[in-house]
Amino acid sequence: MFKYRPNINNYLAEYAIKERFHPTTILPKDVQLYCMAGRSNIYRTFLMYQRHIINNMIVDTICRCLTDTQIKFFLYKYKDNQTFTWISTKLDVSTSSLFIWNRDIQRDIQNMLFYNIGVSDIFVPQKIINMIHILDARIDALEWGIQVGVEVNRKWLQNLIDRRSCYRQILSKLAECQAAPDESSYNWVISHKCRYHHLTIDELSCEAAINRASIYRYLNQFRQTASEIFARWGFKLSA
Repeated sequence: MFKYRPNINNYLAEYAIKERFHPTTILPKDVQLYCMAGRSNIYRTFLMYQRHIINNMIVDTICRCLTDTQIKFFLYKYKDNQTFTWISTKLDVSTSSLFIWNRDIQRDIQNMLFYNIGVSDIFVPQKIINMIHILDARIDALEWGIQVGVEVNRKWLQNLIDRRSCYRQILSKLAECQAAPDESSYNWVISHKCRYHHLTIDELSCEAAINRASIYRYLNQFRQTASEIFARWGFKLSA
């Protein structure tokens, strides 16, 4: 009996990253036109190409949400194939910190690969916006499949539609805070966290001149709001 059970999610995340920097798949010049050809026999091929493009979008999205130092680590690790030891010396960052960064980056990519956003993503509007765009593309592709007579899992299609609606509501709640940041301390903290999502509670407290307990309460209040929105659509906000 095998004792080692590979983590398929980690594999998919690593594959997506490697394909972004060292692609092995050749894409048609215009995938959208390829889709609009309207022939069911090329449908699954189109889905494969679209999945490749979506994976690239996901990797780029995660990369853009990293700090400058984390971006350097990411490119050294996956574009230049450098070791953790080499990167640690180059960036003057401990290898343990690099391993944590790598774990978190892979987790974020895993979430987006399965059309999920985690609790840390609800304060990053760009991730949510890009996920909605990705869902738009995938939903359009599935609906096109139905039109050309391909058997499509209607339950899965509805799941994606519901996720998109859920994420739009989260984005709307963020927009309310961002539209009137001076209306309340709560709005200011949430909008500032969205703008500078890497800030810690201590850093937010210092910039806002608000005590840590209040900052924590405001952030937790929005997390609870997000969890309730997820629950209404039948989903659970992942870690």
